[in-house]
Amino acid sequence: MRVELKEKTEKRQGNGFDGQSGKKSGKPSERKEEERDSFACAPETLLDGWLHCPPETRLAVWTEQTSKLLYGHTWAYDTLSRRIKSYADRKTAIAFTGELGSRILMNAAAKLPKELRSSFVAITANGHLRSRAEAERAKKEAAALGIDHYIFEMDELNYGGVRKNASDRCYHCRRYLFQKIQRLCHALGVETILCGVSTESCGDPMVQSLLEEFHMKAPLAELGFSCTERRRLARELGILLPPSSPGICFATRFPEKTILTREKIQQVEQAENYLHSMNFRDVRLMVYGSEVQIMAEERAVSQIIACRMEIVEYLKGLGYHKIMLNLEDF
Repeated sequence: MRVELKEKTEKRQGNGFDGQSGKKSGKPSERKEEERDSFACAPETLLDGWLHCPPETRLAVWTEQTSKLLYGHTWAYDTLSRRIKSYADRKTAIAFTGELGSRILMNAAAKLPKELRSSFVAITANGHLRSRAEAERAKKEAAALGIDHYIFEMDELNYGGVRKNASDRCYHCRRYLFQKIQRLCHALGVETILCGVSTESCGDPMVQSLLEEFHMKAPLAELGFSCTERRRLARELGILLPPSSPGICFATRFPEKTILTREKIQQVEQAENYLHSMNFRDVRLMVYGSEVQIMAEERAVSQIIACRMEIVEYLKGLGYHKIMLNLEDF
C-alpha cells in the first residue's frame, strides 16, 4: 500500500497513525531471551573447551552476574581479551567500520596494557556509498580509545561491479574494499588484519571466501559469538549500541541494475540527512528515477504526515518530482 504525499491535502481525522502504540518489538519469548545476559562458564582449566560448546549449553551454566562477582568480568570478555592479546606480538590492524563488531574489537584492544595496545592500528574507508559522517565518528572514537587511526579515500563507483548495482554488488564492493585495506596494511607493515563479523556473517560463503582470499581474521566468529552474544559483550564493555536505523549502504536505496552515480548518491544522502535532522531516525528512502518513496517505522508515520508539506517542498527542491509514503515495507 502506498500513499502519495500531496503538497495540499486536507488533514484526515482518525487515520490510526498515532505513533503511540506502545508495542514492544519482538515476541515475549524473544524479549526474554534478549534480556537474559547469561554466559556459560566452565572450570578455568576447561575454558578453551567452553568455546566449542553449543550456544544453548553456554547459556545454561553460570549467569553473567555470578561470573562477575567471582572474577570481575564474564568468561566471554576474558576469552575475547585473551584472543586479542595473542595478536599483540605483531603489528595488527582492525578494520574499523563503526559497526558493533569492529567497535568491540577496538574496545578490547584499548583495554590492553599500553605496551600491547601500541601494536594495534585502526583502518577506516571513506567511500561514497556510506555517509561521510561515519568516518568522522570512527576517527573520534579511535582517538578516545588511544589507538592510531588511518582513514583512506576510495571511490567504489569506479568499480564496474559496484556501479552496475547488480545482485552481486556486495561481493564486488567488499572485494574492492579488502583490496584497498590490504594495500594500506602492506604500506604500514601490518601483518594481521582483524574484522568484527559474527558467526552469522561467516556462515555466508561470500564472506568466508573473501576472508580466506585476503587472509583476514574474524576473532568474534572464530570464538563462536553470534549477533546476540556480541550485543551482550558490547554492554559489558560499555559500548553504546548503535541506533535502531544505523547507516546503510546507499546503493540499497535503488532497485537492482540501476546505474549508480555520485549525483544520485549525493541526492539521496542529502534527502535522508534532512529527514534525520527532523528527528526521524527510523526512516530511509527508495528512489525510482524521479520518484521517491519514504519508508519509516510505524512510530514515525504520523509525524511524517504532519510535516508532509515541508518534506514535499524540500525533496522536490532536490529534484524529485513525486514524493510518496510507503506504508508496507521497511
